[in-house]
Amino acid sequence: MWLEMRFALSHVELPERPEALAGVVSSVFSALTGNVLSGEGQFHVDRLSRGGMSSGAVSGEFWTKSLIPQLVKRLTWLHETWGR
Repeated sequence: MWLEMRFALSHVELPERPEALAGVVSSVFSALTGNVLSGEGQFHVDRLSRGGMSSGAVSGEFWTKSLIPQLVKRLTWLHETWGR
């Protein structure tokens, strides 16, 4: 999932406000998975199945509570460091 997100967002300009990044990531996530990103549970994406017990499982909770806040934190740092 991360690689698909990286590819989909590779030409998207970073938002001026770090808080707006969560909305951008959520929108692309929904477009790629067909599921609304929520902070609860996980769901299965067939094309991500590569074999194994949890293959194809995507955790909305992990994205909303861990990954997106980390990306927002990094963007905040970037703006502060580079004076954007």
